[in-house]
Amino acid sequence: MKKTCTIFIAAFVAFLATGCQVFIYQPQAVDVPLINHQGDVRVDASLGVSTFLLPNRLTLNATGSYGITDWLAAQAHIDYGGDCWYGQVAPGVYVPFSDHAVLEGYVGYGVGGSWNDGVVSDSGYTLIYKGSFNLPFAQANFGWHDLANGHLDIGVGIKAGYYMPSFDYQRYWNQEHQTSYDEHYGTPNTLLEPQLMIRAGGPKVKYSLRIGYVWMSDLPEGAVSFSHDYITISNGVTFSF
Repeated sequence: MKKTCTIFIAAFVAFLATGCQVFIYQPQAVDVPLINHQGDVRVDASLGVSTFLLPNRLTLNATGSYGITDWLAAQAHIDYGGDCWYGQVAPGVYVPFSDHAVLEGYVGYGVGGSWNDGVVSDSGYTLIYKGSFNLPFAQANFGWHDLANGHLDIGVGIKAGYYMPSFDYQRYWNQEHQTSYDEHYGTPNTLLEPQLMIRAGGPKVKYSLRIGYVWMSDLPEGAVSFSHDYITISNGVTFSF
């Protein structure tokens, strides 16, 4: 019990210490479609909640995936969170292993950004940040579709990417409007982003639940004022055509 309390207190202190940090990336709630035949279409719409220690960002997400031939697929995704946005496109290939198992691979490019127009902190500072990033990536998905007579899909995905940011941060006293701190962050990161997906419902319309995590090589240590959310949980609906 004592050890548990110590861990909780340490986590809470860490959260307070990041009160002046801004979050410039979160795991993306991109669908794991499990395309398995020519003409296969998936359209997914979801609400994502991202968290560092406490939830701090909501995003609306939409993904469309299509089986172009009996081995070629394509996917597009976009999300928006009020103070952030992200979009990506990715061609890919898929290989069915049985009536239910399938392996997918995508290579794509993502672009995103985040900003605010001035938030007054508890200490009296006004915080302003803005910037964008580019993200070339490769992703592999594996899973089982149409289990339980078409009512269940289960899949996992892993994205590996090269995060290239350009963000600026200012902190100044609100009364004097005098800048007291500036920081620019432009260091590239290696990014690994695993995801678990479960869909349940009818053959054409299913409820979807996804849990994604991200690891970034430099951002936790190399940026003083910038950070990222580690986990995104999304809930939504997937339509199959």
